[in-house]
Amino acid sequence: MTTLTSPAITELTSESGPLNLLGEWLRGWFNGSLHALSSVQSPTLFPAVNLTFGESTPVQPLYQLGQGIDTQIVVVMQPRQEVAEHLDTALAAGKLATDRLILFFYIKSSHPGPGMKQQSAQKISELLKSLLVNPESRFPLAAGGLRILGARPAQVSPSEDYGQRLVVADALAQYPILFGDQPPVPDGTALLPPVGTGWPQSIEFFQPLGLVAGEYLMGTFTAYCRMLLTSARLTVFAPQGAPLVLQMEVAAVATNRQITVEPNAVPRTEVTTVLDLGNLTVTTGQVVRWKVISAPDGADLATGATLEMSGTPLA
Repeated sequence: MTTLTSPAITELTSESGPLNLLGEWLRGWFNGSLHALSSVQSPTLFPAVNLTFGESTPVQPLYQLGQGIDTQIVVVMQPRQEVAEHLDTALAAGKLATDRLILFFYIKSSHPGPGMKQQSAQKISELLKSLLVNPESRFPLAAGGLRILGARPAQVSPSEDYGQRLVVADALAQYPILFGDQPPVPDGTALLPPVGTGWPQSIEFFQPLGLVAGEYLMGTFTAYCRMLLTSARLTVFAPQGAPLVLQMEVAAVATNRQITVEPNAVPRTEVTTVLDLGNLTVTTGQVVRWKVISAPDGADLATGATLEMSGTPLA
């Protein structure tokens, strides 16, 4: 699974947005088919499950006779704290909201046969935890504004009637809160200047928190006309222990444009790196993004990234 159709989280969908993303993501995996957890692993069978959220009515009976579905996952989201940081760009004034969340995944199985309900619940909990901790499997959630920070080992909940597990994950929901003066974004229908004489544009991407391998910088740019991209300037608190590598994607295809930031032994050292993009031309409608393809783990992560890309519209 590489993309989700559910809309990205906004200030109007701070509760429903994360749950919609999670619902589509989990249904795409737990559908009774073979899936490869990442590009370097072999396909594994992910059983079909009944999926419900919060106060939804539980599926009854839990064992769907003739459908092979005998396990239910109930997702409960508990907000903890929200932080709003300034997010002022050339196109909008506002703040970046970061909601700290705890996600509870309650797993209940009634697989018939001696000991099978416990085995089924254990299998589902192992598969779920693997999805939550693998950067490749979880990156579609990050693209929509929901970052999974990690999952804890499954807890066993004894029951005579069911096999039960609880998987807990920490997450961040990030979305812009826009207000103030917001100049209109050109739609490409206005008169454009002659080739090579367009007005310079500044296009910004950002990640105020840790830069995790497999996830994208926040922000996307969709070309409203043919544009010449000339350079990218990254300012970030340098990583420790291992380099940080960002890669540019155009129309969901990785390019050979990469920015590497070497590790610095002194914590919270801010560095700036400039990359010549070689006068890369993008066409109308193409989407440009920046992805973290390599980064250290834990406390060694780079943080506080701002990437400014320069470009000029072409006729």
